[in-house]
Amino acid sequence: MSLGNLVGPSRAARLLLAALAHGRLAHAHVFAGFSGESLSALALNLAKALNCERPNPDACDSCVACRKIEGGNHPDVLVVQPDGDSLKLDQIRAMQNRAWRRPGEGRYKVFILRDAHLLTPEAANSLLKILEDPPGDLVICLLSPNAQALPATVLSRCQVLQLDPVSQATPADLVDFSETLLSRDAGRDELDALRWAEGWEKRRQEFPGLLDALQSCLRDVLLWRTTGASELLLNTGQEAFVASAAPRWSQAELLAGLEAVERARRALAHNANFRLAAEVLFLSLL
Repeated sequence: MSLGNLVGPSRAARLLLAALAHGRLAHAHVFAGFSGESLSALALNLAKALNCERPNPDACDSCVACRKIEGGNHPDVLVVQPDGDSLKLDQIRAMQNRAWRRPGEGRYKVFILRDAHLLTPEAANSLLKILEDPPGDLVICLLSPNAQALPATVLSRCQVLQLDPVSQATPADLVDFSETLLSRDAGRDELDALRWAEGWEKRRQEFPGLLDALQSCLRDVLLWRTTGASELLLNTGQEAFVASAAPRWSQAELLAGLEAVERARRALAHNANFRLAAEVLFLSLL
């Protein structure tokens, strides 16, 4: 798949294609949105467009470079994942060591930092050394559910692209259950989480829809807590719930909740035990 064929982040993809066509691509980007898979797809397809053997300006999606990037084995595309619960200083230092080397095969080096909001303060300061004076053949993509969760010093040196909201075709009962999870009613405990997981095991075909609903609800509560802007909510008409839930969560807890949903999605994509994945998710949202 190429930038022009992406469905979820279509507006962001069009902006990147226009920048590529006019030679005005920024050296550092923040891709923000609650769907981690869409963020990763946008970054990887930008890497393909930059290193494609016959770009126009998008990737051809069939040359050796495109196939290597799609397969995750191109030497000039580095994806950095959090080590445990954070992106650490030694990870960014290792990235620094590669930043000023010449590309091994392509025209550009592309560094992709997943969950960039999990940068430690020391790692963020180290990243600034690259962002302040980047080599011309390097493009950095920082992925995060919420751009405002990144340090202001990092954010000011990047172009921010907010992904398009996902269409809300989610059944109302999935949104209702998501709101139940996020309400943090008094008296809930670990046994409730285990009972929820047992119940959803019988509805596992609907579970991806529940993950979508949870992501959108967590995002809405996070946006309300950080901006108070009801016009940014994905779940329209749910202002009363969002306003009541927001004081019960810290910003760090909401970001951790979004990451828990992404972990559950990745676990199930790799055929992990469904019951265990659901239990871990629900326990993390108590």
